[in-house]
Amino acid sequence: MSAIIEFKAHDGWALFVSIFGGIVYGLPAGVIAGILGEPRWVDLSAGIRGTFSASILYGVAVGAILPVFLSDIIGRKLIFIISGFISFVFTILLAFMNSTVSCIIMRSLSGIGAGMIATMAPAYTGELSSLKWRGVLVSLVRVTMTGGVIIGYLLNIPFNYVNDGWRYEFVILKNAGVQNRLTLLLLTLVVGVWNCLTSTPNLFLLDRLGRKKVLIFGSIVQTIGMFFIMLSNWIPALADNGRSYYMAIPGIVVYLAGYEVGIGPLFMVMIAEMFPETVTSAVSSLMMTIMWVSNLIIVTVYSPLSKAIGDRGVFIITFVLSFSQVIFSIFAVKDTKGMHKRHNQGVLQEDNNSNLNQSSV
Repeated sequence: MSAIIEFKAHDGWALFVSIFGGIVYGLPAGVIAGILGEPRWVDLSAGIRGTFSASILYGVAVGAILPVFLSDIIGRKLIFIISGFISFVFTILLAFMNSTVSCIIMRSLSGIGAGMIATMAPAYTGELSSLKWRGVLVSLVRVTMTGGVIIGYLLNIPFNYVNDGWRYEFVILKNAGVQNRLTLLLLTLVVGVWNCLTSTPNLFLLDRLGRKKVLIFGSIVQTIGMFFIMLSNWIPALADNGRSYYMAIPGIVVYLAGYEVGIGPLFMVMIAEMFPETVTSAVSSLMMTIMWVSNLIIVTVYSPLSKAIGDRGVFIITFVLSFSQVIFSIFAVKDTKGMHKRHNQGVLQEDNNSNLNQSSV
């Protein structure tokens, strides 16, 4: 009963923003992402395939930076209205596009709205929510993002039987030896459901264990999963006989579990907690922009890089990056559990005074 009393009105608005902000981003990502297995896209060059796959992220990268400049000028509410309108209009227009160039343009423009929403949802949720519920509600943004992706995957399955239908084919699964399109769709749906399920433990673990412990645990699990995926391309008995999926699928399952328990939602939570209130919105938007630009680079270079050095080389690189994340989480990350924004403002002021004293000496 006390929990209900302590859940105040502004927490209710934060809950609304976290749910619908995540779904609005996740749904179009699940519907229109990864259609490169379609017959009409198979013959494209690796560079064009990479550009097409990453096209929505071009818009997301642009949209993510806009709240940095606009949030204090026009307000958070108007940003949500504008971003929703942009995402809706250009997603509708995308459905009527046929040429590769027009699809890339429409996906990029719709991504601007998605990027604004994806950036502002965790930042605005962090501002609205009380200290007691902040970690849970910001983590919920990630849960609803994956839930939106699942809805998109479900919408893809009926179009498996429609000529020129839009569907998602998990590239790693296809390269691992799974060729049947309906099987790919069902496996992708299963992966999406697992993705959503593994993002929910954070709602209960963050405040009990602390951010850093959960981040380290998730990073270790994520690295183990990537190790399995890497081995699936190196073991001759699997790779040479088209059976890499025997180890790739368990690797994906483990990797996603680690990612969704760890860095996936925790990135949003920690950037909403670790900065002073006066700069939270701007800095959170900037951090989200850096994340989306990084995603853009990875998606763009994946196809050309895979063609140049093979999947084996690509997964070696990703394994090294995952292992580096474990080391960074252990030695460089500070726990933000219970860090009140006023206290954080005080810590910043103390650091500034210390720097001034040192410079005067």
